[in-house]
Amino acid sequence: MRCVRVPAITTTSPAPSGPVVESTAPAKVVAAIAEARREGTITGPVPWITTSTQRFARVSGDGPGAADVPVYAIELQGHFVLDNAPRPLGARSPEGSTMIVLVPLGDGELGGAGVVLGATVTDLSSFGDVHWYSGSS
Repeated sequence: MRCVRVPAITTTSPAPSGPVVESTAPAKVVAAIAEARREGTITGPVPWITTSTQRFARVSGDGPGAADVPVYAIELQGHFVLDNAPRPLGARSPEGSTMIVLVPLGDGELGGAGVVLGATVTDLSSFGDVHWYSGSS
């Protein structure tokens, strides 16, 4: 996976009544959340959407990818340290309080996987319909 930093898009909070939190999600979403728990601490329910790499790039400003691949975009809040991210020799591992993980929907998709590390919550509704997941992954 590649790690990039992007400027904040828009910050929002769920409606005052709160989101409808589901106890199930696609297997790839659940697996990405479980993997992220090994990278850091996740707080609260996890929002996710189905979008495409080019739509995500267009809205986030994270440069267009070579191919337009359908992906799940999963936003995690908490504390994350990406020890395996590329960085200059001697530089500290990137850290953030939000992490968006992009996971290709299909098996064997070329491209589409990635991580966006940041400090603010992103309004995922800019990319698609938001689902909220809470489960023991």
